Amino acid sequence: MVQVDTNGIEKRVGSLDLGANEPRTPFGREFREKYFSFEDGVVNVNHGSYGAVPKCVINAKFEYLTKSFAFPEDHFKLNVDKKVNQVRAKVAEIVDADVESLVFVTNDTTGINSVLRNYPFQKGQAVVYCNTSFVACSSALKYLRDRVGIELIEVQIKYPMSNQEIVDAYTEAMDSHSNVKMALFDTTSSVPAAQLPWQTLCAECRKRDILSLVDGAHGIGLSEIKLRQARPDFFTSNLHKWFFTPVSLALLYVDKAHHEIINGVTISALYVPEPEIKSGSKKPLAFADKFCENGTVDVSNIQSVEDAIAFRNNICGGEKAIRDYCYKLAIDAANYMLKEFGTEILSGKQDTISNSMINVRVPLTAPPTQASQIVSAYTTYICNKWKTFVPLFYYNGAWWVRLSAQIYLDLDDFKHATKAVSDTLDHIKSTL
Repeated sequence: MVQVDTNGIEKRVGSLDLGANEPRTPFGREFREKYFSFEDGVVNVNHGSYGAVPKCVINAKFEYLTKSFAFPEDHFKLNVDKKVNQVRAKVAEIVDADVESLVFVTNDTTGINSVLRNYPFQKGQAVVYCNTSFVACSSALKYLRDRVGIELIEVQIKYPMSNQEIVDAYTEAMDSHSNVKMALFDTTSSVPAAQLPWQTLCAECRKRDILSLVDGAHGIGLSEIKLRQARPDFFTSNLHKWFFTPVSLALLYVDKAHHEIINGVTISALYVPEPEIKSGSKKPLAFADKFCENGTVDVSNIQSVEDAIAFRNNICGGEKAIRDYCYKLAIDAANYMLKEFGTEILSGKQDTISNSMINVRVPLTAPPTQASQIVSAYTTYICNKWKTFVPLFYYNGAWWVRLSAQIYLDLDDFKHATKAVSDTLDHIKSTL
């Protein structure tokens, strides 16, 4: 049910209150059947790619969307900014950031491009990134290399490595090139799934007056994020991956020092030309306003963030309860799979690189030159026959799969996934 407060702001109430005498549904299959809407037989052990949305959040999204059609002018002209700003404030509190520095964008890739394609790079300046950076991010860098003439410096991360070795690899690249302007690194990389010491890397960038761009695609909802402590220059994070919001939605944080130079990928109708700012005839636009009036946009995904927050707090028991369950399940699932395959978990040295995602080596010896063919055949077979998907990838001389634990899964689901991977690999081997 939607209610409107005295300020004209809509709020959903009542639907996510756990009664005092109502027992909490245990995480796992029972929780999945009660709160999620997967098709019968689907076992979603790939939460890290597209996330999943509780039924109550889906219902809220469509209720907000339907209401926006009831009186479009009231929605778009009078209330949409208030609704978005209300949610911005709540998300800023969760990631410990100034609300004036946080906006919403379509997805993490859009946030990365908003920074890279707006920052005034000069020809010959360099950006440091690594071999495990997400392909969309490295592609954006290559685009800038081709169009602007920046130099790209790729750091090699080959696990097992300690956090200090990763920091050393980045700082060596920074210190050996006098033209480094920016460094790009992940909170947790996608493939292989691995936590990086991103807070330390932010600090090392500050020491050298190098800008830090943090790809937090796997961030909010997966790990604790405290931006006032980490102090990145730029930070992006998908909400639809680990925070239970509908696809697609991400946050973009930009330090106040860079507000004037960063716009959205789509330029707002409110844009103030630079000559008018320099002449003093007009004031610079507030950072958040640059992400308003950039075309007609459905904000129901943003509005439903409040419902996702309520679900996580009231139904799941809070962020720590979610993280603790998922981490233990990821470890248990990986240990089961490695015993079945007689292989290993991808690990750091003395540092833990795993969280709710973890990588297990699989018994496949095909050369990486066949990767595209193998992954395509693997994807088709495992989805069609087993109604599940476990990402398969080649890294550092071996083939691996990535497991994503979530509160709607239990160990039996990963036993099913292990059988699916084993059968699919047998099928692949028979076709090579």
